[in-house]
Amino acid sequence: MILSAAHYMPDMDILTEEEAVQPLYQKAKTLFGQQKFHQAEKNMHLLIEQQKPNAIYFHFMAEINASIGRYNEQVEYLTLSLELQPNTCEYLVEIAFAHLSLCNFSDAYRYAELADIHNNGKSETYSLIAQIYNSLGEYTGAVNMLNQAIKLDFNNYQLFYELGLVLTMLGEIKPSVEAFQKSIKLNPSFGLAHAALTKARKASLNNNNIKQLESLVFEHRNPWTGLNIYHGLAKEFDDIGQYKESFKALNKGKKRLLSLCPHNPNTGAQTIKSLIDIYTEHAQEIRESNEGSKVAPIFVTGMPRTGTTIVERILTNHKDVVTLGERNQLGVLLKKQCNSNYSTLINAEALNKDWSTINFEKLGRDYIENVNYLAKNSHRFVDKLPLNILLAGVVLRALPEAKIICLLRDPLDTIIGNYRQIFEQASGTFAYSLDLYALANYVYEFRNLVSLLAKEFPTRFIVANYEELVSEPSTQARLLFEFCGLSWQNDYLDIHKNSAPIGTASAAQVQEPIHKKFMGKSKDYMFCLEEIKKAFDVERGDRNDSV
Repeated sequence: MILSAAHYMPDMDILTEEEAVQPLYQKAKTLFGQQKFHQAEKNMHLLIEQQKPNAIYFHFMAEINASIGRYNEQVEYLTLSLELQPNTCEYLVEIAFAHLSLCNFSDAYRYAELADIHNNGKSETYSLIAQIYNSLGEYTGAVNMLNQAIKLDFNNYQLFYELGLVLTMLGEIKPSVEAFQKSIKLNPSFGLAHAALTKARKASLNNNNIKQLESLVFEHRNPWTGLNIYHGLAKEFDDIGQYKESFKALNKGKKRLLSLCPHNPNTGAQTIKSLIDIYTEHAQEIRESNEGSKVAPIFVTGMPRTGTTIVERILTNHKDVVTLGERNQLGVLLKKQCNSNYSTLINAEALNKDWSTINFEKLGRDYIENVNYLAKNSHRFVDKLPLNILLAGVVLRALPEAKIICLLRDPLDTIIGNYRQIFEQASGTFAYSLDLYALANYVYEFRNLVSLLAKEFPTRFIVANYEELVSEPSTQARLLFEFCGLSWQNDYLDIHKNSAPIGTASAAQVQEPIHKKFMGKSKDYMFCLEEIKKAFDVERGDRNDSV
């Protein structure tokens, strides 16, 4: 266990960089460059034992440990560097990133704030701190950092693109459009900025970016960039009412990525089936559990694109309720308890195997601690990660005071809404969205899961119907507030006046009062949904049938 710099040598004189340059160090650097990390580490251990404490050596040992995924050791060595060179911004930033890798979100936030305070005034450093804040959902801080970076590097198109993304998460649509336009002006072939601009504003017949996007598709060989561009192209076609062209663009982009994607789109539906079995088996235990944190978070869940942001905005208009945005902390902490390295939000096999050994009370407490940098000690807050619905049984077991609201929308609208939405694809959580029929199966099993949860946990799990919510918002919202134990005021429906960060792809939509514009969106795409519609229309006796 690393204790302190004094643990290595009583004499605390620090070597200069010139004194540090000697054979063992240079050999270790060479081995590191050859990706022989363990051999480099052995050389550095020998050197540290022989020499005076040296921040350069400790920092290099941190770099070695980071390269082999030993982030706890990385933090310890960086801490030693800080003992010798206090408040060094570079070390503070690296510790913050290490804590992100360890999913110690509160610690990551604390070190990011320290790095901000002791900033070295470099554009790159401001950008790195912005990345940390953005990952933590601290979007205002990220904007401030990016603005500082841009002042120092005004011709950096990547910085303007990143600024546009964060401004979108804050619901600052007009400034985000301006940032994307600046990025494109600096680099006209930057495909991601073109795609982001398309999603941030509505196209028209006389003002669209279709030709530029079509040309960019052939310029970019990266499949992820290509998917973004195809989605942007699909959005442009949808905006001008050319729905078949929009669908063609979506298909091309998804097939291009799917050909290289290691994740099977059909796995998601099977995961939900397995979760149904697990939560059924442990339903009584979940109902009877009452140990753990007495904080009462509200989880707003459902399939993406089903109105979760509307509900979150209504709830957080209440003076005593704050928003966390879409946080993945609970899923990450569950993964730690399962001692597994799966990439998706949840792994049913791991959960089933480890259920009896999971310390759910600790899980709940750790979750509350890890979101407190956003919750600010509030007893009531909203976590609006839609697919936390997959963790519903875990939520109810780990947090005895938690309430779960689940949005349910017309299945065809849900399917086409998810197919038209771009999701991250690295983890595999959203692989279902790459294939229309896999997506339909996913939605079908999702609805089975919702039925089970509503039946088994009626006092802690409630279903909110999207169509009813936007048609009768006052009546439906009152029911949700009663379910959550919150007082009601009519002006809570004014979601467009909510100034809290949005942090979701729905940022543009909630700039307006609640409306019904998106009801029945699937009718524009019935040419590709007829077969799926028949499957959802049929009353099936076997709930395990696939679409």
